[in-house]
Amino acid sequence: AATPDDPRFGEAFQSATSIFSTNDIKYHVNKVRAIQWADAASVPLHYAVARDIASSTVLQEKPDIQRSKIEWLQRHDQECGGLYGILPICLSLPVRSADHLDRRRGILKGCKGKIVGWSIAPDAQIWNKPPEVIYVQFDTAKTWRIEGLPRDNVFPVTAQRKPWFLDRGRKCPRLRITRLQFPLAPGFAITAHVAQGQTLRDGVIADFNISSAASVFTTYVAATRATGRGKLLIMRPFPPTPFQKGNGVGRELLLRVWRGDGVDWEA
Repeated sequence: AATPDDPRFGEAFQSATSIFSTNDIKYHVNKVRAIQWADAASVPLHYAVARDIASSTVLQEKPDIQRSKIEWLQRHDQECGGLYGILPICLSLPVRSADHLDRRRGILKGCKGKIVGWSIAPDAQIWNKPPEVIYVQFDTAKTWRIEGLPRDNVFPVTAQRKPWFLDRGRKCPRLRITRLQFPLAPGFAITAHVAQGQTLRDGVIADFNISSAASVFTTYVAATRATGRGKLLIMRPFPPTPFQKGNGVGRELLLRVWRGDGVDWEA
């Protein structure tokens, strides 16, 4: 795709999965594409706002706590226990579980599904007080049904509490925050690490624009998740430099060991 308004983004690849080498872009793209998906499907989009509870230590060091909480909601989910600060929600929205929700039923972290409903919720776009349950129909290897629910593979997802730290860079972090949010993420973007072994039949939007320090094998993983050339769209132009460096020293040594070549380890 040469430009952001390439028509294929909204047509053949509307439900395709974007694959990136890092979490940073993935997090942003998931939110943007959820908004675009709801708009294209003409369904109302809601936002479930996380509740961050500060520990007593944080309250002592952060006198302007309300302003701080607004900033916390904008942080990367990986900094906040893997839970979104503001989670887009709408009917039929593709999602992935952000945690192992039910191992027995096969709902593990990254499991795909779609939202099919929720319990009583405010009649508003912003859910400061979200519903108790969001019902998600998960795509698992086995078919199952929970008593009282009308469809197969529908699981009631409740909000989780997870701790995170404002000073996580310290050797002994002490500024603890506890986040309450649904362990879900929009299902439009993943990293190459998560994509390994998957076959994405709705298509793949692969990002080859990687840093010089990133592994080119992430782009190989992304490209080979599609079922054919017609199901693969390269997200944007990319520089050739990372692909022209050849094998790194470590990888070259590993290949020599696998071939059974002699290696002068002292050298």
